[in-house]
Amino acid sequence: MNSLKLLLTVLLCACSIISCFCWAKSALAKVPAKIPGSHLVWTDESGFETDLVATAQAQTKWNKVAAAFASVAAIAQGALVAITW
Repeated sequence: MNSLKLLLTVLLCACSIISCFCWAKSALAKVPAKIPGSHLVWTDESGFETDLVATAQAQTKWNKVAAAFASVAAIAQGALVAITW
């Protein structure tokens, strides 16, 4: 039983950390504009042009991965609570 608790705790922590890094990656995603002057380009104060559609796609990808790992962490936490109740 103790080894199962340890396994679930390690799984919970690992999935939470991976989820955290994926959400940070999503928040910091910035895809450079491939075609300067296109309609869906954002230019920041420094003049860097960001492709909004490609950036949204990258953020969506990282959010999906983060949500999957957060789901596994939640399931592991639920199982941990159930066996220690």
